Amino acid sequence: MYEDASRIFTSPANLGDEVFPLRINLKPIRVFEPPVAFKPLIPELKFITNKKM
Repeated sequence: MYEDASRIFTSPANLGDEVFPLRINLKPIRVFEPPVAFKPLIPELKFITNKKM
């Protein structure tokens, strides 16, 4: 994790002039062809506690 105050996207109107300075670096581990649909996987993901939202 690192902090960077540069603007990388426009924040939603309800959040005002938020910059979102806390960042992490990510890199893809695997890219699936064709892409895998995310919603059917939700019931199997233990870290998601509110499965309906």
